[in-house]
Amino acid sequence: MIGQGIIRSLRLAAPHTRIIGVDRSDDSPGPDWCDEFHKKPPVAESDPAYTTFWSDLLTTTNADIVFPGIDVDCWFLADHRAMLPQSARLVINSEPLNRLCRDKWAFYEAIQTLPVTAIPTFLASKTPPTAPEWQPPFVVKHRFGSGSRGMSIARSHEELAGTLGRIRREDFIVQPYIGTDDAEFTAAAFGLGDGSSGQPIVFRRRLSPAGNTAAAVVVTEPEIEAAIAELSRTFRPVGPTNYQFRKDGTAFRLLEINPRLSSSSSLRTLFGFNEVAMCLEFFIHGRPPAHGTIRQGRAWRYLADHVAYDRDPV
Repeated sequence: MIGQGIIRSLRLAAPHTRIIGVDRSDDSPGPDWCDEFHKKPPVAESDPAYTTFWSDLLTTTNADIVFPGIDVDCWFLADHRAMLPQSARLVINSEPLNRLCRDKWAFYEAIQTLPVTAIPTFLASKTPPTAPEWQPPFVVKHRFGSGSRGMSIARSHEELAGTLGRIRREDFIVQPYIGTDDAEFTAAAFGLGDGSSGQPIVFRRRLSPAGNTAAAVVVTEPEIEAAIAELSRTFRPVGPTNYQFRKDGTAFRLLEINPRLSSSSSLRTLFGFNEVAMCLEFFIHGRPPAHGTIRQGRAWRYLADHVAYDRDPV
């Protein structure tokens, strides 16, 4: 979904751009939407052959810029930047923020001194707190995971104990389930690397079962904007940065930062906040990106059909 959004945003920002798609699978509409497509080799990111694949690809295609769409691609490109052709700009956030956000527990500890309210979190390997706010339901999630993968809900202390007994506890964190499913907020701001970010766009959203945005409405939330400004001053993000919040009564609690483009990027583009266009300005031309007028409204996602007909025999 993120890759599809990048393609659509690129087509709007620079219609004549040559788009080269890269994916593990070619069994999707993605290759049809690109001008050129390359399938990743069937090896792990840690295999030297995978680094060779990327180095050869960037050399032979003479790519100007690379937009990673998922965490593993961001992490790989960040870790192997020095081994890849320097002619291609990589849309990668700052190294410290990238590393910090890989570990939800390390990130939670890092923001404890900031005037930003976070969702209470404890390591699953520790004894659960007994404070009044630690009441079911609980969210158990992988501290190194992304999205909703590996996440489960425990609706009682007994369920929590059972869940903790089935996992490698040092790899998981536990949080109280804050707010409701229609009180999650996703925001994006473009970091300039100097502690400043442009005007953010904020969605109140409803999540799909897969954990991404199913419906969204553009909102103005000064508390979220102030939190993003504080986080930007502290962590100095570079490029597109996604901030997740949950509403707890009248307060907003920070859930996490995703230092990359997100699945909501295509929706933001339709409201006048084209992060891909901003990347072209910043990473290729070296200019602070201009922010257009953000339109108000709401959006829904739905399934659509894409057909690739067999070619007629020659």
